[in-house]
Order: sequence, then structure tokens, then C-alpha cells
Amino acid sequence: MLGFRDTDVIDITPGKPTPKSVRPGVTVRSWDINFPWTEEHVRSEDLEKLRWSCDAAADEALAAGYTTLEKLLDEGGGGRDTALFKKAMQVPEWVDWEQIRRGQDVFYRYAGAFLTALLHQSLLGGFGAGRITEVLARTGGFSVKTARKRLFETTQHILQCTRDPDALKPLTGEGWLSTLRVRLLHARVRNKITTLARSNPSYYDIDKCGIPINDADSIATIISFSSSITHLSFPRMFLYLRPQEIEDYFALWRLIAFYIGCPTDPFKTASSSVAWMQSIYAYEINPHPELSPLLVNNCVEALRDRPPAYTSAQFTYAQVRWLNGPTLSDQLGVTSDKIGLWYRALSFVQFIVVKLWIYTNRSVPSWDMQKVAILRRILWKVIVEDQTIGLGQPTAFDFVHVPQFGKMTEAGKGDGEEELKKIKMEEAWKPKRSVAVLWSIIVMGVLLTMWVGKVCFTRLVPCILHL
Repeated sequence: MLGFRDTDVIDITPGKPTPKSVRPGVTVRSWDINFPWTEEHVRSEDLEKLRWSCDAAADEALAAGYTTLEKLLDEGGGGRDTALFKKAMQVPEWVDWEQIRRGQDVFYRYAGAFLTALLHQSLLGGFGAGRITEVLARTGGFSVKTARKRLFETTQHILQCTRDPDALKPLTGEGWLSTLRVRLLHARVRNKITTLARSNPSYYDIDKCGIPINDADSIATIISFSSSITHLSFPRMFLYLRPQEIEDYFALWRLIAFYIGCPTDPFKTASSSVAWMQSIYAYEINPHPELSPLLVNNCVEALRDRPPAYTSAQFTYAQVRWLNGPTLSDQLGVTSDKIGLWYRALSFVQFIVVKLWIYTNRSVPSWDMQKVAILRRILWKVIVEDQTIGLGQPTAFDFVHVPQFGKMTEAGKGDGEEELKKIKMEEAWKPKRSVAVLWSIIVMGVLLTMWVGKVCFTRLVPCILHL
């Protein structure tokens, strides 16, 4: 950071206790990132305690036989008497529904950038959290055959939570219902892995990794959708949210955290959320030498040359390395030799085009409102409803990928020749993609120049001439 020499920076080794020399006022470094340590940052010993606590209300409901949302909501089945249902029906006193609505709009205002960051930094970079990866690998949800559907299901949950202003209101909100489904799914995965580990300790090391899907994991997951994007990915994409947008967007994810059974104290303010993100990044991002590169490879293979983006593996690797930095990327198996210079340049071009597009639209309120409304419809149509590209219909987050002895996610190559035929991808599009990007730059440049010229003519000229 500016004003500090290398000798002023304390390195934090991933997975190791926070050095005693780390205290408020010093600057620390982890994974190519320097940041000042404050009172709001969390030391490793405090983070470690969170690995031994989890969503007790969901576990109690599961133990009582409420394995699905339908059973929980059945008026005659007793599920409404559980602590899980009663707590989920509450609206925290800090909730401002108008702010939640604004936070939902922030997602669509920066939708292209958010989706890019969610894939390349939050998910693929998130595989660097070795202990979380241990759980993910045991579900089988990230094999080459299943990863694409799994990613779309996660996107569906986000779209449901942001689909309309009432999406997170208890009992009727589509996002609220979806979040409760995910919460029960987490409880079932946690119960299954814990049961298997007790009968065979070699299956999953609880002493090392803690309770599966614990409070530390949940906090890290919410952070990966919020402050990790706004304060790590976006600056690397040359994007910066306005202060009010940050507060609104974080308020949205604080409410989702509440309904999914995650501690909400880390998200009280924007500064505390960022401090927790940096603390978790420094301590928890410690890639598993085998599983982390394996899951990254599987996701890239599952997505390459497929709709809606039709991106090549090299282009995906280039964006992963850009958004996560060289040190972490190397340990994820995304080494520089996998990426050609052309794809590095193309990534830079994409980020510039996206920035111009977003900044231009957000500067004109009427354009901004129209863009938000259009993207709400398009993303839902493409990701959820489209039979060829998307899921075809909303998923119910059923317990499909059941952990079991001998079942681990394996590395694979895309076996998608038949799938690609079904998709009917136009091969002629691939060589034209780069040209399309260049034309996008030209068009955006012309539009931006026209807009600036209009502003100057209608506002500045009259002022100068005192008209």
C-alpha cells in the first residue's frame, strides 16, 4: 500500500495462527493483497471457534423429521412450531425494505460484472478454501457432468432473492422460500457427512476441518457474494460502487444471511463486512493441493464452449488469474502457461467495455431503471426457464448429491460432443467473438462520446454564455 515499504508489511501464512505482531495499525499481506489491520478484523483463533458451531435450528428441525420445506410449512404437521420456522418468520429490526429493494437493483445494475466475479473469483477462487473444498468434493456436485447445472442453481437462488421487492418477505417471498430450501439442504449434507465420519473417521477429518457447513463456512459464503466481489473483484475490473450502493447491497446479503442461518454480526456495516472478508481471506484461503485444482478444472471443462457465453478454457483461465492474482492462481492450477497473451488482452478489453457500459447507464436514471428491469427478465428467462441454455424450470434444491463412502468428485474432461450437438452451437461464431468485442468497444466509444457531447452542449454551453 502507498506509504508503506515492504519491511512495514507483516505476512500472514494461510492456515497458520495470526502472528502476535498483527495488531490494529499495522499492514498485513496475504495472497498479493495488502490491507491495514483494524479493530474490526478477526484473528485466526476466533475464526477457528466458528468451525465448531453451526445452524442448530435447522439441525433440530431435520432431527424432528422436517427434511423438506413442504414438511416444514405443512400447517398440520407441527413444523411451524419449530425454532427454525419461528426464527425464519421474524423480520430483523434493522431491515429497511426500501434499502433491500435498492440492494436488489444494485445486483442488476452491475449484473454482467457480478456474474463474471461470482464465477471466476467467488467460486473458482473460492475453491482455494481447502476445508470448504473438502465438503464440496464429497457431494459430487462439481463433477464435469454436474457442475454447470450446479452453478445455474446457485444463480437461480440469487435471482429469486432479487426478483422483486417482496422476494425476501417471510412465507410468501420467492427468495425467502428458496433460502429455506437451501438451509434445509445444508442441514442434510451436514448430517450425512457427520454421520459417515463418525462411523469411519478416515472419510472426513472433523478434527481438522470442523463441523461440515459450519458458521465460518457460512460467513465465508455470504462474503463471497458480497464484500469479496465489491472490494476484491470489482477494483480489479476497474469498477467502483458508490458508497450508498455498497451499504444497500450489503444490507441485502445480511438479510439473506439471517434467513439462511448464518451469523449476521459480521455484516452490521460495510467496514465490518470488508474486515471479516480480509480476515477470512488471510486465514481460510489455503488451497487443498489436489482437490482445489481438481474442482477448478471440472468447472472450466463443464462451461467451456457452452452457452450462454461460449467462452474458451483459456479465456476462463485468464479471468481467473486476473481476478485472483498470480500467487493464488498458481496453487489453483491456473498457471500462466495456460493463458495466451491474446486472452489476457481480451480480458482487459472486456472489463473496459463492461465498465463503460455500466457507468454510462447508471449516469442516466431513466436508462438505469430500464436496464435493471430488462436484465431481471432476461436473466430469469435464460438461466432458469430456457430449455436449451438454462435449467428449463426452477430447481427445488432437492438432496440429489448425497455423500457416501467411496464417492468423491473426480477430475474429468468435457465429454460434451453430444451435448454440444444438442446445443447446436454455431461454430462460425467462435472466430467472430473477438471481432464482436472490438466492435463493442467502438460502439460504446461512439455512444459515450455522443452522450458527453450532449451534456456539454445542453448544460455547459448555456452556463458559459449565461443563457
